[in-house]
Parts: sequence; structure tokens; C-alpha cells
Amino acid sequence: MSQPLLAAVGQTARFAWEANYTIADPRWRLTQLHGLYQLVLSERSAIISALAQGDAKLSSAYEYEIGLLVRDIHLHIANIENAVAFEHVESSQLGSLRAIQRPCGVNMLISGYTNPIRFALGPLAASLAAGNVTILATTMQHDHAWVSCLRKAWSKFLDPDATFLVSSCRDGDFATAIADRITIYSKCGTVHLEL
Repeated sequence: MSQPLLAAVGQTARFAWEANYTIADPRWRLTQLHGLYQLVLSERSAIISALAQGDAKLSSAYEYEIGLLVRDIHLHIANIENAVAFEHVESSQLGSLRAIQRPCGVNMLISGYTNPIRFALGPLAASLAAGNVTILATTMQHDHAWVSCLRKAWSKFLDPDATFLVSSCRDGDFATAIADRITIYSKCGTVHLEL
């Protein structure tokens, strides 16, 4: 992936955010979470096969991870449906305030080979639930079976104007990213850096 291409994706994401694309329609978040749910369920076998590469133990582990992801998506949906428009906050200096939760804007999630169900699709679900325009960037190559599986299903289930999948990224590619928040998941699966 070249820096100019990632910068172009970032610019497109910025335009989508500035147009209030994800927050103008209150049902957008629910639609995207439902789409991710459908993507995971319809591509479950292909996802597990691509990641486990014939290893029975890994297949079982990824099956479990998909179950956790489906549960997380369900919880995000329930939280959206039960959300209040604003919440009262008391401040000793400012008195009574009404706080409104808003998305951060353009959210870039960067993950590699370590458990991409947990460290790519899980954060993607949370970002969609928040109403962010989201770029999912991975260091996996274009022709990796996992990336190919996602790429085939991405625009069928997710909004291509506000969710972006970028593969074959290198460390230097992220310097030009136009994002309000960048989260990098390291090889051991923990959050490495959050900007």
C-alpha cells in the first residue's frame, strides 16, 4: 500500500465525516452493526478456514472468537436501542449540564495477523456502534485469504461510503493518515498506541 493511496482513503473518510454521513440518519449505526453481523455469519466458514489454515485447534479457537464477536455486536445493538439522547451531569463549578455522546469522527483501526476477529472486527463493531467513519487497515497482504474474504463481502454488508478496508500497509504508511483517532494493535494483541 502506498502512502498516497492511504491518504486518499483518509481524505474520502474525512469528507464522509464532514458531511455528517454517519450521524445524519439515526438508524445508520444499527444498519452497519446488522451488516457486520450478517457478514460474520454468512462468511463464518470462509473466515475460519482462512485464519486457521486447516489447524483444528485454531478452528475451534476462531469459532469461539466469532461467538464472542456476535455477542459483542448484540450488546452494541442493545446499547444503541436503549441509549438516551443526553445525560444530566452535575458540576460543582458549572451546575447542571446535559452531556451528549458523539462519535470521534474518522477512526482508523490498524491490526495485523494476531487474532483479527478480536483485534480487527471487534473494534470495527465498537467504532460502528459509536457512529464513526471507520478505516480498518491491516498489515496483511492483498492476497491473504482473510483479506480476500473480507474484501468480497465488505461492500455487500457494510456502507462503502463510510467504512474502508485497506490492506498491505507498512509502518510508514500511517504517517499521512487523516484520522481523529488511530488505534494500533500490536503482535501480542494489545493496544500498542492510541492517538
